[in-house]
Amino acid sequence: MQRLADIGRAIAGAMIGAVLPAGVPAAAALCPYGIDLRQVMAPEDLRAMAARAKAAPFPVGNFWRATRGDLELHLIGTMHLDDPRHDDLADFARPLIEVADIFFLETTRSGMEATQAFMNANPAETYIQDGPTMRELLDPEEWQRYAAAMEAIDVPPFMAALFQPWLAYSTLTLTPCILDAGLHAFIGLDERLHGIAWAADVEIASLEDPPLIHDLFDRLGPERGLTLLRKIILQAPDLEDIHTTTANAYFSGDHRFVWEFSTTFIAAQSRDRIDPEALEDAVAGFEDWILAERNRGWVTLLKALPDGTRAVVAVGAAHLSGHDGVLDLLDRGGFALERLNGP
Repeated sequence: MQRLADIGRAIAGAMIGAVLPAGVPAAAALCPYGIDLRQVMAPEDLRAMAARAKAAPFPVGNFWRATRGDLELHLIGTMHLDDPRHDDLADFARPLIEVADIFFLETTRSGMEATQAFMNANPAETYIQDGPTMRELLDPEEWQRYAAAMEAIDVPPFMAALFQPWLAYSTLTLTPCILDAGLHAFIGLDERLHGIAWAADVEIASLEDPPLIHDLFDRLGPERGLTLLRKIILQAPDLEDIHTTTANAYFSGDHRFVWEFSTTFIAAQSRDRIDPEALEDAVAGFEDWILAERNRGWVTLLKALPDGTRAVVAVGAAHLSGHDGVLDLLDRGGFALERLNGP
């Protein structure tokens, strides 16, 4: 039961910033690195991923300035989990935050606490109470892979069988090292910037109500949810390498590459195991519900800020790029955008 408590705290911790899709960087400072897969993948595959990333709106840069009239926003793309390289980014952001009128996070610490409390009070939203369990929803080979991946993080198969699909997916994005580190693993850039704002007595606000992860996955529907679970089951043995690859890309400012890599890497390995059309549909649904819809709500809030406001906005870097990314929405909303040369 202690491991289940660790999982609950870890998933709630992730909600400080965003849901943890496969490929989002993990706690490099706390866990041994894998290898950067960009160094070993076929050059033509790497070029194709880089080209797709480059074709998306605003594919690079973790620091941006957006202005419309006298309204000034500083946008910071963050990584939610710990890494010592965050210290330089936080130092760069410090003077921006210290003169700001307001500092926005996706979700504040109270949002994390609300998510944890909801999970504790609503077991039916977390664990299957009736109907088919994971043992029946997955085919025999998938079940064996799923059970083995769960056992690797000390979740016994009888309990893993009862996980709701969203919880199963979210759990398998977490390595044993991250779970052992607990909430310390989530002292990422968001938390460092939160500390700067608090010390400078800058107002701290949330861009949204506490996001409840199960609601987001419910919108995807059961079939898409199971497709994403099948995806992460296949990725589980490579998670340390995936984390290393995406973390290195993030610190290079290549946040759109992170998305392209995390959605493309498994497709090349799963053609015989996951229906390609189903996988493409599930990933598109994930991008729309988990990223774009939230972006639209955030930008509506930001556009309504009074003229003369100086705001700093810290969101997961995956939210910056692409059509209906935060930067694209601000650009179409009449803001002038300037990329800042951060560290």
